[in-house]
Amino acid sequence: MSSKFPTYLKSNNTGDIGVNAVSTIVNDELKFIFKRNNAEYDFGIDGYIEIVTDQGAVTGQVIATQIKCGESFFKTKTQTGFTFYGEIKHLNYYCNAIFPVIIIICHPESRECYWEFFTVEKTEKTKDNWKLNIPKRNKLTVNSKAALIDLVGEPVDFSEEADQQWKMTKAFKAADFVHYAIPREDIESGNIKPLSEFFNRILLNDELAISLQGKIEVAVAGYHFDKRELWEIRDVRRWAKKAEPKIKYWFFFCANPKNNSTLIWLLTCLTKIISVEHDSSNTNKLKIEYDPRPLVDVIERNFHYLNELTERFEIPIEENKRISNDSMLALGFSLEDANSANK
Repeated sequence: MSSKFPTYLKSNNTGDIGVNAVSTIVNDELKFIFKRNNAEYDFGIDGYIEIVTDQGAVTGQVIATQIKCGESFFKTKTQTGFTFYGEIKHLNYYCNAIFPVIIIICHPESRECYWEFFTVEKTEKTKDNWKLNIPKRNKLTVNSKAALIDLVGEPVDFSEEADQQWKMTKAFKAADFVHYAIPREDIESGNIKPLSEFFNRILLNDELAISLQGKIEVAVAGYHFDKRELWEIRDVRRWAKKAEPKIKYWFFFCANPKNNSTLIWLLTCLTKIISVEHDSSNTNKLKIEYDPRPLVDVIERNFHYLNELTERFEIPIEENKRISNDSMLALGFSLEDANSANK
């Protein structure tokens, strides 16, 4: 008659005993939360322990568990515990996990459970796979609570940091221009990381990035008393050559017909200046003649990055053309040059 009904195998029962025993200890003794993994998606993880503070706060911190139940897991004894034998496929799975993994063995009669934190350093190679010692001192009880918390660390309250980020985002969105000054020490050391991280921080938020199109001014600090122009300073030219292809989105963030200083100093550092003279209509401005040939690849690359970003943000093609025109005008080219360069 049993062949006419679904069969509940002894191995299923043994596996359930182990999972249920762990669940009971985790929920009732440790006062954490145990979440069983659906058998359909069990590739080496049977469940997850969510950490809960003594005040009842669910922290978001998780420990994964591999649970093995059966008398056979207690047969191979060591001086301090029991030998657990694992497979290479599970070793790779655990090593790539983004959360701590503990191996738990459970005795089906006594319901006693013992655990060990998985790390390669604690394993040894066998003929075909690996083994791990599970100490008897690591009995899964309320006394394990502190050790398990140590695996994930104390929870962090990020509310203050989040509030600071929200204030900065709000301030950036409200600003007419955002001014970023590169310190002289970064220029001299060739350090582009801070500015790169600044732009990457903005790019994490689509709406913020879109709101800052054409509103970022990047300047070089620390050379105020230097009579040379930026393109005449070797360290600045070296920094520009390193930064330009890495930071990528200069045209999107810095192209503005009312404030084109960023693109001018950056790109003039990448080419040869032929002549410089004061603008007759404004002595505070310079008329610069430079060799555009070294900039062909730079301009082409930056148009590619501009297209990449406008496609990502689903910005209309008309807006893309406007930004392209603003970028070319900042470099002294005509609208026709801008249109032909962006084709």
